[in-house]
Amino acid sequence: MRRSSVVPRITRTARRGSARSTGWRVSRAALLALALVGAACDNGEDGITVPTPTLVTEEFTGTVTLNGAVSHGFNVSSSGTTVAEITAIDPAESFIGFQMGTWSGVVCTAVLSNDAGTLASVLSAQTQSAASLCVRLDDPNGTLTDKTVSYTVKVVHP
Repeated sequence: MRRSSVVPRITRTARRGSARSTGWRVSRAALLALALVGAACDNGEDGITVPTPTLVTEEFTGTVTLNGAVSHGFNVSSSGTTVAEITAIDPAESFIGFQMGTWSGVVCTAVLSNDAGTLASVLSAQTQSAASLCVRLDDPNGTLTDKTVSYTVKVVHP
């Protein structure tokens, strides 16, 4: 079986008493070449420049009724983190269902869910590419203490 010619063999080919050998010089030259190639490639950066996406902030307001649900769709333009937060709810002590998911244009399919969302509840998701997403607020168990709950949701996304 033949050895690869890419990796030099380190051998001693000199006669006894000789100070130098051809094999050692080839090996030193190969090591020097590898060191120079490695140094040339290492400029202190990873070499990949990933643009920072521009963040978009959207606010959605609405009212959830007893046993009701409201969905709001939005488009994410690139990969990154999408964060949704309930920033206002009235009456203040209310609990409502709070979901984030994928938007078909008609249906919000929940991926993240909090059945007891309150003021300052947050949902956060990571997207790998552009996508149609949504937030949905609802009365998951028909347990709204009042007949309606008003809300505002802030969504920040790429």
